[in-house]
Amino acid sequence: MIVNRIPLAASILLLAACGAPVAEQRPAVPAPAPAAGAISQEATAWQSVGWGGGAFYYGAAWHPTDTDTLYMSGDCAGAYVSGNKGVTWSLANAGICDYAALSLVVGPAAPDHVYVMTARGVCKSTDRMKTWQVLPETEPGRLNIACTKAGSVRPIALDPRDPAVVYAGSLTGRLYKSVDGGATWSELPYRGEVAPLPPGKKNEDVLSSVAVAPTEPSLVFAASTKSGLFRSEDAGRTWTALEAPKKVLHVVVSATDPDDVWAACGEDGIRHSSDRGRTWAAVAFHPTLKPAMREIALHPAKPGLIYAIGNVGWSGHLFRSADNGATWSESSRVKPGLPGNPTLPQEGALQPLSFAANITLNPHAADELFIAGNWRNVFSADGGTTLEERSTGADNTCATDIQFLDGRTYVTAMDEGLLVSDNGGAEWRQLLPLKWNKEISGHFWRVRVAKVGDAVRIVTTSSPWDSQLNRTFRSDDGGATFAMSRDGLPDYLPKENTMWGRSYVRALAAVPGNPDVLYLGMDGDAEPAKGLPGGGIFRSGDGGRTWKRCATQPGGLRMYYGLVVDPTDTKRLYYSACKSGGGIWRSDDEGATWQHVFTGEDWSFNVEVTPSGAVLAGGKNLHRSTDQGRTWTQVTPFTGDQTIVGIAVDPGDEKRMWISRTTWDSSSRGGIYATSDGGATWREITGDIPFRKPQVLRYNPATRELWAGWVGLYKTKQ
Repeated sequence: MIVNRIPLAASILLLAACGAPVAEQRPAVPAPAPAAGAISQEATAWQSVGWGGGAFYYGAAWHPTDTDTLYMSGDCAGAYVSGNKGVTWSLANAGICDYAALSLVVGPAAPDHVYVMTARGVCKSTDRMKTWQVLPETEPGRLNIACTKAGSVRPIALDPRDPAVVYAGSLTGRLYKSVDGGATWSELPYRGEVAPLPPGKKNEDVLSSVAVAPTEPSLVFAASTKSGLFRSEDAGRTWTALEAPKKVLHVVVSATDPDDVWAACGEDGIRHSSDRGRTWAAVAFHPTLKPAMREIALHPAKPGLIYAIGNVGWSGHLFRSADNGATWSESSRVKPGLPGNPTLPQEGALQPLSFAANITLNPHAADELFIAGNWRNVFSADGGTTLEERSTGADNTCATDIQFLDGRTYVTAMDEGLLVSDNGGAEWRQLLPLKWNKEISGHFWRVRVAKVGDAVRIVTTSSPWDSQLNRTFRSDDGGATFAMSRDGLPDYLPKENTMWGRSYVRALAAVPGNPDVLYLGMDGDAEPAKGLPGGGIFRSGDGGRTWKRCATQPGGLRMYYGLVVDPTDTKRLYYSACKSGGGIWRSDDEGATWQHVFTGEDWSFNVEVTPSGAVLAGGKNLHRSTDQGRTWTQVTPFTGDQTIVGIAVDPGDEKRMWISRTTWDSSSRGGIYATSDGGATWREITGDIPFRKPQVLRYNPATRELWAGWVGLYKTKQ
């Protein structure tokens, strides 16, 4: 995702030479897996400690009768609820099927019922989002009533009088109706029969919006991103194609007059009909701006009051008319929500409204509105004249690393940078970047902190969005200033054999007791025919000011997080790779040569080493070696397609370990597991964590807390 961005100063690393030849050895065959036994369940309470903001929020809805309650959904972390008009938020994912929650709806017939449409089907709550139940017929493999980020604006609608009647449009362009609260569905052929897509072909005609007339429930409109607008006057039995633009993102009907219909038509602007869609007129809403109009909101208690949102690229705009569209005002500047969303603290008192996705109005207060969108969520108490961010607790951050030092917690995050908390996650402040800078702003992956005399040294890795070159940053004053370095790193962006289509600096390892020696890993094979060296393992001998590529490299450079120094012999490194050459590689000479010591799984996303030197490799299962990788034992009993990414060990008792399992999609399948006996038995401690598949686990022995990060940040006592 992209957003309003940030910069800061630069620093970092060089090194010493990394060695010479390589002799590959084949490892011993892993020991047979233990018989899969039952894993006990342990009720575990997790505390959300993320700052809020980040990523993209696609859905917003105001409770029909409770003036203080707002609902919201996002692309990464699922659903949120607020009981104070968005001042603070809580994640609300118990039972949700998928974390890409892109549209939600509530209705007056059953005001505590909420439906959320995700990338994997529809979920329903009957208790204000305290719990969710999946509607099975909507899931993949059945009707696949799902939504997409770009085109699904309001694809699900409720009958205003009958709570059992639900309409839902799919990313396949189909429209369905349920008359039993979502238990069963029937297709409504609003635009005729839809032929099945050929295998592998992606549908481009998304059903973007469904609207039911508030005073005449038999009047239903369906909008499409390719086929235009359709109307039914008999609750979906028959349909008429309307003379509107072929791309319609949203349609809405007046709360008092069923003849009064409005449509947001992307680049074609706004259309208005006074005869229930038979004829349409273009609405002039701004003399110079030409935004792609995404949604229109008509106030239910104040006829003639209209709001609309549109976007020019990543820039969002709010439009307001108090005279039924005759004249309009525009707003696009937002007061940031510091410290609830502490990113970009030096961007100024007002910041641009980023991409606006959904707008919802308080049915009991004509001038109160809320906008969900990119990066910052926006509230206005004065009809849009002034806008303020309200994102506190609405954590949509993708946390990529967590480190502890002297009572502080340091976290890196995709899109947002490097942040620190002095009080266990109660509050956060940004260290880097402080405002948008194309040399810095982008995905931050790893951080290492160490005491150097009386000072705190910080080294972090970054893959900026716009510069297209990986780099590192170093601070010698605890984060007050940073210096940037690319010295020794590739002067281009490797793309051959990478995990996500391009090279990222996801790995950073520090030598215990020597903050001057660090190792960095980035994916990407060499391309000898083009003279391109690729990514690989790099070493710094000067604390990250300069880097040098190790003379030889492991045989597989598609990597994720796995790079670690053995604390019992700091010349020994372990590296985990994926796909070709996947598994675990070991170097006994600071990266000069490498041996392939584990091939039991060829997708290994992470590797850790315990204080005694035992190696832990994460794949579909956790594998352990106590002899530097010569022999291995499988210590978890898992089956299925989930992958272990997070691995943490208690340094005071290495029999205490924690792992997290994930899937590489947006589904809510995943979990967190603990052992107190070195893996002989396991307990699932997923508990009530709102995001069940963290990729980063870190144990803080000073506070006896386990921290979990990926989408959001959470901690629990252990």
